[in-house]
Amino acid sequence: LADKGVKVFDLSADYRINDAAIYEEAYKLKHLHKDWLTKAVYGLAEIFTDNIKSAELVAVPGCYPTSILIPLIPLLRADLIDHTRLIADSKSGVSGAGKKATMTTHFCEANEDFKPYGIMTHRHRPEIDNIIGRASGKRTHICFTPHLVPMNRGMISTIYSTTKASKAELLAAWHKAYDDKPFVRIREDGSIPSVKYVANTPYVDIALYTEETEYGTQVIIVSALDNLLKGASSQAMQCFNIRMGFDEGAGLR
Repeated sequence: LADKGVKVFDLSADYRINDAAIYEEAYKLKHLHKDWLTKAVYGLAEIFTDNIKSAELVAVPGCYPTSILIPLIPLLRADLIDHTRLIADSKSGVSGAGKKATMTTHFCEANEDFKPYGIMTHRHRPEIDNIIGRASGKRTHICFTPHLVPMNRGMISTIYSTTKASKAELLAAWHKAYDDKPFVRIREDGSIPSVKYVANTPYVDIALYTEETEYGTQVIIVSALDNLLKGASSQAMQCFNIRMGFDEGAGLR
C-alpha cells in the first residue's frame, strides 16, 4: 500500500524499530520490507510531530513505549537525568495483551492475581532503547519489567533514575515540550497519576517526584494512560490528524 502512495498508519510492530537486525532479534522474524524501515516515521505524536506531517508510513507505538517515552525523552534531550540508569516498572490491564485468548488472560488465571512477565526478554525493551537513541542521541539499555494487572484497561509506568537537576528544571523541560500538546497533562498538584482519570480518554498524565539522598538525587516519574487509546488507536488517530492537516484532537475530544 505504501509503495502505491497510500498513507499508512500501522499499529503493528513491524516498522517501529529502524534497524532490521534489532527487529529480527526481538521478534524472531525475518523482515520482508527492510527498505521501509528507515523511511517509516515513529508515531509518537508529541515527539515526532514534524516528521509525521510528511510521512508516508507512520509506525504507531504501543502502550508500554508510549507511557515510558513521553515522560523520558524531554528530560534526556535536555541531559537532565542519567540515561545509563533507567528503570521502568510498568503495569497493564489485560486488554494490553490483545483479544487472542491465552492461558494467562483467562479470567480464572488473571483475576485476583498480579505478576510480572517477559522479565528481561520483552520485545518492547529494544524498541524503547532504539527510540531513545533516535530522539535524544543517548545510548541506553533500559531495565524494563511489564506486569499484568487484573483490570480491563489502563496502564501505569513508574520510572526511576538519578539527576543533578532541580525538580523545577525537570518540570521546565516537560513544559517546554508539552505545553502546546493537547493530550499530555503534567500533574503538579501533588496528586499521583491514576488509571481512573485516563481510562477511556486519549490523555497521558505524567508527574515526577525527587528526593535528595547521600547517594545523589533520585527521581521517580509516574505516567498513566489508556492502553487501548493513547497506547494504540487514539494515538493513531492523532497521527492521522497531524499528517492530513486536521485539528490534532479531531474525533478524539
